Amino acid sequence: MFTLKLFRFFAYCIFFLPFISGFAVAETESNRPQSPQVSAGQTQASNNGLQLTVYKNPSCGCCKKWMTHLNEQGIKTQAEHLDDLLAIKTQYNIPSTHRSCHTAVLTSPKNNKTYAFEGHIPAKFIKQFLENPPTHATGLAVPAMPVGSPGMEYGNEFLPYEVFLIKEDGSTTTYAQVQTLEDQY
Repeated sequence: MFTLKLFRFFAYCIFFLPFISGFAVAETESNRPQSPQVSAGQTQASNNGLQLTVYKNPSCGCCKKWMTHLNEQGIKTQAEHLDDLLAIKTQYNIPSTHRSCHTAVLTSPKNNKTYAFEGHIPAKFIKQFLENPPTHATGLAVPAMPVGSPGMEYGNEFLPYEVFLIKEDGSTTTYAQVQTLEDQY
């Protein structure tokens, strides 16, 4: 049932999403920001568990909640606050149609390759991906900010969503379908 509260929530998300994620900025040679270079040391998985560097806006509350979800599921996180997230999204080739409010990166100890995780991806799928990274994959994405996804909890509200696999050529394919709250754990 589509309640007035849910309608307002979506209206706020639709209004504020371009501002926090950089969707509204058309990238050209003249305004392309310098990409921050991420060192492998910042984003490595250690013997004590996984650790992601999460690039986010300092004021984003849903990003903090998502990081808490990851920490509770055994993935350590470290926040790097950026006012302009477009550069990091560009550096990791996140398709503009699949962007969200934060980007996390990690270098896999299995193959020493750095992967990007865009948006409110459940920890379950990050772990699954890193156990057996698909060939030619660069990461995963949950576009926008689906209600009920980790960090986007809103009462008992939940909207099904997809987790997408991002490939080296920039294309995407469905990695997982999340139909219920329980599918996330």
